Amino acid sequence: MHYKKGQSGLFCYYQYMKIVAYHVNAFTADSKAGNPAGVVLDADDLNNAEMLAIAKEVGFSETAFISKSKEATKRLRFFTPTEEVDLCGHATIASWSLMYQCHIVDKGISTQDTLAGLLKVDVGADGLIYMQQASASFFEVVEADIVASILGIKPSDLSSTLKPQVVSTGLKDLIVILNSEEVLNNLTPDFAAMSEFSKDHNITGMHVISLLNDQTSLAAARNFAPLVGIDEESATGTSNGALLCYLKKYGGLPAQNEYRIEQGKSMGQTSYIYGKFEDEVVWIGGNATVMKEIEIAL
Repeated sequence: MHYKKGQSGLFCYYQYMKIVAYHVNAFTADSKAGNPAGVVLDADDLNNAEMLAIAKEVGFSETAFISKSKEATKRLRFFTPTEEVDLCGHATIASWSLMYQCHIVDKGISTQDTLAGLLKVDVGADGLIYMQQASASFFEVVEADIVASILGIKPSDLSSTLKPQVVSTGLKDLIVILNSEEVLNNLTPDFAAMSEFSKDHNITGMHVISLLNDQTSLAAARNFAPLVGIDEESATGTSNGALLCYLKKYGGLPAQNEYRIEQGKSMGQTSYIYGKFEDEVVWIGGNATVMKEIEIAL
């Protein structure tokens, strides 16, 4: 309870609402690293301004707000500290993992109502959560020299056959394929230039990868989204969904039942993102670890 002096000179009390947000790391590797997301389990009575305020207070790249839905198992909305976004992969994985651990949902197929559409979620008994992505949409191809300048590398460091292209399975990202993991790990992006580029092309950011020559992981990835306040993210869902669709379209995807992508290594937060295709639609999966509760007063 808080007291404040009103215009009349009287001291009136204001009862503040206490909200519990969960800190959940998604796409964890052996319960470690991953990408932190905020999750609010009961958001039915929260308005847009309150959700944005909570997301700012939590401070992670995205916070998910879960509420009832007439059309799906649950409705999910996603807020960065600055704005609402249509979809967030790691916050989706975090949300459904938390709901499963809290016995709110059962294993098997559920549905989520998002601004990106009505999407399926597969909750595995082993805790692995897979989320259906929206059908892939392909947009403009970007010249290598423009991308290289923003990333602080040479145009020859980019693949000569797999061109930078904007792709979306829920959020629009520029997919950039590099020739080596060494170049990927030593990038020095110009974030101001990247923000301007992202704004001009109406994209969230750049998803930059190097294909790996091993049987365990398909690729190593780094994701940059300074326009929405995220210089780099250690694990992303929708961008890796877009990546798999891009590689499938252009013949860069080996024939496998499941793919693993490593992300966050350069940040010291190696995370594992899994992907698969069902009826030509990409699904992105991962494990999640609940870290702690965060109490917020509104």
